[in-house]
Amino acid sequence: MAENAENTNSTYELKTANIMVAGKTGTGKSTLLNAVFGEELAETGTGRPVTDHITEYEHEDIPIHIWDTVGLLLDSEKTNQSISEIKNTIASKSDSKNSLDQIHAIWYCINTGSNRYEGAELNFIKELYSIGVPFTIVMTQCYGKKEKISKFEEIIKKTNAEMGLDNVPIIRVIAQDYEFEINDDIVTIPAFGLDVLVDSTMEQLPSYIQSGFIAAQRVNESLKHSECEKLIWDYIVKIQDNYWSKFKIINWDNVPLINCLTADGHVRDLFEDISKIYNSAVPEESLNTILQNLGHISSEIALQALIKFKVPEAFNDKIKEKYSANANGEFDDDYSKLSTNMRVSRLIILYGYTFLEAIEELWEAIQRGEEKDLEQRVKDLVQSIREKVYKVYNSSRTDQIRLETR
Repeated sequence: MAENAENTNSTYELKTANIMVAGKTGTGKSTLLNAVFGEELAETGTGRPVTDHITEYEHEDIPIHIWDTVGLLLDSEKTNQSISEIKNTIASKSDSKNSLDQIHAIWYCINTGSNRYEGAELNFIKELYSIGVPFTIVMTQCYGKKEKISKFEEIIKKTNAEMGLDNVPIIRVIAQDYEFEINDDIVTIPAFGLDVLVDSTMEQLPSYIQSGFIAAQRVNESLKHSECEKLIWDYIVKIQDNYWSKFKIINWDNVPLINCLTADGHVRDLFEDISKIYNSAVPEESLNTILQNLGHISSEIALQALIKFKVPEAFNDKIKEKYSANANGEFDDDYSKLSTNMRVSRLIILYGYTFLEAIEELWEAIQRGEEKDLEQRVKDLVQSIREKVYKVYNSSRTDQIRLETR
């Protein structure tokens, strides 16, 4: 790819979601947050006291702000003061003209083992719910007997109905694997419910904030994958709906040589955007290294385009295989409408899905605790992408020769 090719300057920006986590002391709020967002925000992030009872946590690499009701003791003599203070803070944010400054969702944590849902806590929940912010009750530490947990959940539902708290989602969660001993044997109850909480919250969040929440959470990889697929196809639309196309003078995607040599600007921005979704920031110089390593492939495809004015048949088949192996089905109709003379679109599909594969492998390794230092991580990423792209390219060249010599 040309080193001086056009840089499209990606404008993709992740909007920061504001999530309030409330509940009495000892309900496992910190454990829940660490499990969902993968960072100990209270330790590695920056905490800013908002009021005596609220602290806002943020991390420069994670598009999420957590509003934590720190040390909340609803049975204390200051209960009414705490409720009023927290409610007024949320209400004032809700009135803000800047939608990004508002609280976007509230998670209220209840320790399942307490088996209590009454008194000051009910008053607090009702007051929070009345503000109109999307509200979820999270039943934490659900490792007791199922019958007891189910009975407690029914009590919560019945009480909510009596208070007019209609359709409040109730999510059962064990935020991390729980171990206990039975007759000298260690029994482990695996974590569960986090994906349900993330999915439920996604349904409640306004659309403009969802991409930030998807990037911040580290529970549901499927959400991240789908968001990246949308990015890939947004770039295809961007290429096909460019300045010249609007005037119907020329379709940029069909210009045989220039489009291929300028495609790296789009590809580079796409790589950067996909990295944001997976919270695996790749330094700018590393993106340039990746592009340079893929260089001669675009040049050869450009030469083929000059000669044949379309993507070679075998190469097109390999790109289709790459798409089929990674796609969730949402863009099948869009793919079927791409003619073989849409060269840059095919390159975006190849590079986009290849980079997505590599980033997912890296992300999964990090989730398993296999994270390496940044330099080695980048080297592994570059090597993985090279191998994946060259596998497609070299096998397509072999197949194309067979086709042409029949």
